Amino acid sequence: QVPGRAFAAITVAPALLAIAWLLPGTGMLLAGRLLPRPMVIIFVPLAVVLCYLAARRLPVSWPRFNEAAPDAAPSVRRGPDVPPLALFALLVIAVGFGLWQAALRSEQVFVTSDPGVYLQYGYWIAAHGTVRIPESAAAFGTTGLGGLSGLNFASPGFASSGGSLTPAFLPGLPLVLAGGMWMGGLNGALLMPAVLGGCALLSFAGLVGRLCGAWWAVAGELVLALALPEVYTSRTPFSEPLDRK
Repeated sequence: QVPGRAFAAITVAPALLAIAWLLPGTGMLLAGRLLPRPMVIIFVPLAVVLCYLAARRLPVSWPRFNEAAPDAAPSVRRGPDVPPLALFALLVIAVGFGLWQAALRSEQVFVTSDPGVYLQYGYWIAAHGTVRIPESAAAFGTTGLGGLSGLNFASPGFASSGGSLTPAFLPGLPLVLAGGMWMGGLNGALLMPAVLGGCALLSFAGLVGRLCGAWWAVAGELVLALALPEVYTSRTPFSEPLDRK
Protein backbone atom coordinates (compact mmCIF):
# COMPACT_ATOMS: atom_id res chain seq x y z
CA GLN A 1 0.00 0.00 0.00
CA VAL A 2 2.89 2.39 0.56
CA PRO A 3 3.79 2.81 -3.16
CA GLY A 4 0.11 3.34 -3.97
CA ARG A 5 -0.28 6.03 -1.36
CA ALA A 6 2.96 7.65 -2.49
CA PHE A 7 1.69 7.60 -6.09
CA ALA A 8 -1.57 9.26 -5.05
CA ALA A 9 0.18 11.93 -3.00
CA ILE A 10 2.96 12.73 -5.48
CA THR A 11 0.66 13.10 -8.47
CA VAL A 12 -1.71 15.50 -6.69
CA ALA A 13 0.94 17.47 -4.77
CA PRO A 14 1.78 19.85 -7.68
CA ALA A 15 -1.83 21.08 -7.85
CA LEU A 16 -2.04 21.50 -4.07
CA LEU A 17 1.23 23.43 -3.92
CA ALA A 18 0.05 25.67 -6.76
CA ILE A 19 -3.17 26.42 -4.88
CA ALA A 20 -1.27 27.17 -1.68
CA TRP A 21 0.97 29.63 -3.55
CA LEU A 22 -1.63 31.31 -5.75
CA LEU A 23 -4.34 31.89 -3.14
CA PRO A 24 -2.37 34.21 -0.83
CA GLY A 25 -0.38 35.61 -3.75
CA THR A 26 -3.47 36.75 -5.61
CA GLY A 27 -4.91 38.41 -2.51
CA MET A 28 -1.67 40.21 -1.70
CA LEU A 29 -1.28 41.31 -5.31
CA LEU A 30 -4.80 42.74 -5.40
CA ALA A 31 -3.95 44.68 -2.26
CA GLY A 32 -0.71 45.92 -3.84
CA ARG A 33 1.33 44.33 -1.03
CA LEU A 34 3.04 41.32 -2.56
CA LEU A 35 6.13 40.66 -0.45
CA PRO A 36 8.34 37.54 -0.27
CA ARG A 37 8.43 37.05 3.50
CA PRO A 38 4.64 37.19 4.10
CA MET A 39 4.15 34.95 1.08
CA VAL A 40 6.43 32.26 2.52
CA ILE A 41 4.89 32.60 6.00
CA ILE A 42 1.42 31.96 4.57
CA PHE A 43 2.42 29.43 1.89
CA VAL A 44 4.27 26.90 4.06
CA PRO A 45 1.54 26.14 6.64
CA LEU A 46 -1.20 26.34 4.00
CA ALA A 47 0.64 23.83 1.79
CA VAL A 48 1.17 21.47 4.74
CA VAL A 49 -2.51 21.61 5.71
CA LEU A 50 -3.74 21.08 2.16
CA CYS A 51 -1.39 18.16 1.51
CA TYR A 52 -2.26 16.54 4.85
CA LEU A 53 -6.01 16.82 4.42
CA ALA A 54 -5.94 15.71 0.78
CA ALA A 55 -3.59 12.76 1.39
CA ARG A 56 -6.09 11.21 3.81
CA ARG A 57 -8.65 10.64 1.05
CA LEU A 58 -6.64 10.31 -2.15
CA PRO A 59 -7.57 7.27 -4.28
CA VAL A 60 -4.87 5.20 -5.91
CA SER A 61 -7.34 4.21 -8.63
CA TRP A 62 -10.88 5.32 -9.33
CA PRO A 63 -13.73 2.84 -8.79
CA ARG A 64 -14.78 0.76 -11.78
CA PHE A 65 -18.34 -0.48 -11.67
CA ASN A 66 -19.45 -3.90 -12.91
CA GLU A 67 -21.84 -3.44 -15.85
CA ALA A 68 -22.84 -7.12 -16.08
CA ALA A 69 -25.71 -6.78 -13.61
CA PRO A 70 -27.38 -3.38 -14.11
CA ASP A 71 -30.27 -4.16 -11.73
CA ALA A 72 -27.99 -5.14 -8.89
CA ALA A 73 -25.99 -2.83 -6.70
CA PRO A 74 -22.78 -1.83 -8.47
CA SER A 75 -19.74 -3.73 -7.32
CA VAL A 76 -16.53 -1.82 -7.10
CA ARG A 77 -13.41 -3.38 -8.59
CA ARG A 78 -10.26 -1.73 -7.42
CA GLY A 79 -7.04 -1.97 -9.35
CA PRO A 80 -3.87 -3.55 -7.97
CA ASP A 81 -1.40 -1.58 -5.92
CA VAL A 82 1.23 0.51 -7.66
CA PRO A 83 4.52 -1.36 -8.26
CA PRO A 84 7.49 0.42 -6.66
CA LEU A 85 9.37 0.29 -9.97
CA ALA A 86 6.53 2.14 -11.72
CA LEU A 87 6.57 4.86 -9.07
CA PHE A 88 10.33 5.18 -9.43
CA ALA A 89 9.99 5.43 -13.22
CA LEU A 90 7.44 8.24 -12.86
CA LEU A 91 9.83 10.26 -10.72
CA VAL A 92 12.81 9.61 -13.00
CA ILE A 93 10.90 10.76 -16.08
CA ALA A 94 9.61 13.92 -14.38
CA VAL A 95 13.01 14.87 -12.95
CA GLY A 96 14.85 14.04 -16.18
CA PHE A 97 12.37 16.06 -18.20
CA GLY A 98 12.79 19.04 -15.88
CA LEU A 99 16.59 18.90 -16.13
CA TRP A 100 16.41 18.55 -19.91
CA GLN A 101 14.14 21.56 -20.22
CA ALA A 102 16.24 23.62 -17.81
CA ALA A 103 19.37 22.95 -19.85
CA LEU A 104 17.68 23.97 -23.11
CA ARG A 105 15.49 26.76 -21.76
CA SER A 106 14.60 29.69 -23.96
CA GLU A 107 15.34 33.15 -22.56
CA GLN A 108 12.52 35.20 -24.06
CA VAL A 109 12.91 38.39 -22.01
CA PHE A 110 11.64 41.22 -24.19
CA VAL A 111 7.94 41.85 -24.74
CA THR A 112 7.39 40.54 -28.27
CA SER A 113 5.08 37.60 -27.45
CA ASP A 114 3.32 35.94 -24.50
CA PRO A 115 6.50 34.55 -22.81
CA GLY A 116 8.09 37.99 -22.67
CA VAL A 117 4.91 39.51 -21.26
CA TYR A 118 4.67 36.86 -18.54
CA LEU A 119 8.32 37.27 -17.60
CA GLN A 120 8.15 41.07 -17.43
CA TYR A 121 4.91 40.78 -15.45
CA GLY A 122 6.57 38.46 -12.92
CA TYR A 123 9.69 40.62 -12.79
CA TRP A 124 7.66 43.73 -11.99
CA ILE A 125 5.47 42.25 -9.26
CA ALA A 126 8.47 40.54 -7.65
CA ALA A 127 10.21 43.89 -7.26
CA HIS A 128 7.24 46.21 -6.64
CA GLY A 129 4.40 44.06 -5.27
CA THR A 130 1.70 45.68 -7.41
CA VAL A 131 0.21 45.14 -10.85
CA ARG A 132 0.05 48.72 -12.05
CA ILE A 133 3.17 50.03 -13.77
CA PRO A 134 3.52 53.84 -13.82
CA GLU A 135 4.30 55.49 -17.14
CA SER A 136 7.54 57.46 -16.99
CA ALA A 137 8.13 59.74 -19.95
CA ALA A 138 11.32 61.09 -18.40
CA ALA A 139 12.91 57.65 -18.71
CA PHE A 140 12.72 58.04 -22.48
CA GLY A 141 14.23 61.53 -22.58
CA THR A 142 11.05 63.28 -23.71
CA THR A 143 11.49 66.26 -21.38
CA GLY A 144 11.84 69.43 -23.50
CA LEU A 145 11.17 67.53 -26.73
CA GLY A 146 7.47 68.08 -27.04
CA GLY A 147 6.30 65.96 -24.13
CA LEU A 148 4.66 62.67 -25.11
CA SER A 149 4.49 63.46 -28.81
CA GLY A 150 4.85 60.22 -30.75
CA LEU A 151 5.43 58.10 -27.60
CA ASN A 152 3.03 55.23 -26.90
CA PHE A 153 3.47 53.17 -23.72
CA ALA A 154 1.06 50.39 -24.69
CA SER A 155 2.65 47.18 -25.99
CA PRO A 156 1.61 43.54 -26.57
CA GLY A 157 0.18 42.29 -23.28
CA PHE A 158 0.11 45.69 -21.54
CA ALA A 159 -2.75 48.22 -21.75
CA SER A 160 -2.24 51.92 -21.07
CA SER A 161 -4.91 53.62 -18.96
CA GLY A 162 -4.87 56.54 -16.53
CA GLY A 163 -1.15 57.13 -16.63
CA SER A 164 -0.19 53.52 -15.86
CA LEU A 165 0.22 50.19 -17.61
CA THR A 166 -1.86 47.16 -16.65
CA PRO A 167 -0.95 43.60 -17.75
CA ALA A 168 -3.61 41.95 -19.87
CA PHE A 169 -3.01 38.43 -18.49
CA LEU A 170 -4.07 36.73 -15.28
CA PRO A 171 -1.43 36.74 -12.51
CA GLY A 172 -1.13 32.97 -12.00
CA LEU A 173 2.09 32.28 -13.90
CA PRO A 174 3.64 35.69 -13.04
CA LEU A 175 3.21 34.86 -9.34
CA VAL A 176 5.15 31.63 -9.86
CA LEU A 177 7.82 33.48 -11.84
CA ALA A 178 8.00 36.05 -9.05
CA GLY A 179 8.82 33.22 -6.64
CA GLY A 180 11.64 32.13 -8.93
CA MET A 181 12.81 35.74 -9.10
CA TRP A 182 12.99 35.96 -5.32
CA MET A 183 15.00 32.74 -5.09
CA GLY A 184 17.45 33.21 -7.97
CA GLY A 185 16.87 36.46 -9.81
CA LEU A 186 16.19 36.38 -13.54
CA ASN A 187 17.80 32.96 -13.96
CA GLY A 188 15.56 31.60 -11.23
CA ALA A 189 12.48 32.90 -13.02
CA LEU A 190 13.62 31.38 -16.32
CA LEU A 191 14.00 27.98 -14.62
CA MET A 192 10.43 27.93 -13.32
CA PRO A 193 8.88 26.76 -16.65
CA ALA A 194 11.03 23.61 -16.49
CA VAL A 195 9.86 22.97 -12.92
CA LEU A 196 6.24 23.48 -13.94
CA GLY A 197 6.71 21.15 -16.90
CA GLY A 198 7.99 18.34 -14.69
CA CYS A 199 5.12 18.86 -12.24
CA ALA A 200 2.62 18.82 -15.11
CA LEU A 201 3.96 15.40 -16.15
CA LEU A 202 3.32 14.04 -12.66
CA SER A 203 -0.23 15.39 -12.63
CA PHE A 204 -0.95 13.86 -16.04
CA ALA A 205 0.55 10.54 -14.92
CA GLY A 206 -1.80 10.59 -11.94
CA LEU A 207 -4.80 10.93 -14.24
CA VAL A 208 -3.65 8.09 -16.52
CA GLY A 209 -2.74 5.89 -13.57
CA ARG A 210 -6.13 6.23 -11.91
CA LEU A 211 -7.91 5.50 -15.19
CA CYS A 212 -5.75 2.72 -16.63
CA GLY A 213 -3.12 1.58 -14.15
CA ALA A 214 0.38 2.33 -12.92
CA TRP A 215 2.38 1.17 -15.95
CA TRP A 216 0.04 3.00 -18.29
CA ALA A 217 0.79 6.08 -16.21
CA VAL A 218 4.48 5.63 -16.96
CA ALA A 219 3.76 5.22 -20.67
CA GLY A 220 1.45 8.25 -20.76
CA GLU A 221 3.95 10.41 -18.90
CA LEU A 222 6.74 9.40 -21.30
CA VAL A 223 4.61 10.14 -24.37
CA LEU A 224 3.67 13.58 -23.01
CA ALA A 225 7.31 14.31 -22.17
CA LEU A 226 8.29 13.69 -25.79
CA ALA A 227 5.36 15.59 -27.29
CA LEU A 228 6.33 18.85 -28.99
CA PRO A 229 3.69 21.05 -27.28
CA GLU A 230 4.88 19.99 -23.82
CA VAL A 231 8.53 20.44 -24.77
CA TYR A 232 7.91 23.87 -26.26
CA THR A 233 5.79 25.27 -23.43
CA SER A 234 8.15 23.99 -20.72
CA ARG A 235 11.22 25.81 -22.02
CA THR A 236 9.87 29.34 -21.80
CA PRO A 237 7.24 31.13 -19.69
CA PHE A 238 3.89 29.83 -20.95
CA SER A 239 0.84 29.38 -18.73
CA GLU A 240 -0.16 25.98 -20.17
CA PRO A 241 1.98 23.74 -17.87
CA LEU A 242 0.55 25.50 -14.82
CA ASP A 243 -2.99 25.23 -16.21
CA ARG A 244 -2.59 21.47 -16.72
CA LYS A 245 -2.11 20.92 -13.00
